[in-house]
Amino acid sequence: MVGAWSDFVSPITKDEKEVFDAVMKSWIGVSYMPIAAATQTVSGKNYSYICLAKAVAPETKVTVAKIIIYKPLKGDPHITSIEHIAP
Repeated sequence: MVGAWSDFVSPITKDEKEVFDAVMKSWIGVSYMPIAAATQTVSGKNYSYICLAKAVAPETKVTVAKIIIYKPLKGDPHITSIEHIAP
């Protein structure tokens, strides 16, 4: 259904991984590993990823974050939000 979010699924699909990797390839400072994803069809597509997050620094703990990426019909996908949801 257009506008509604799908349920989160794990493991993520090939398409979801490609979108995530395209956006995060130049990300520095925090390493994110997607473990589940949901999608929303709009004018383009929103991807919501639940990720394990770890700062790229000694002795940091793994946390959980939600990253939203928007992929327009034309153009490159980009991050719309990152929310750390669990310490």
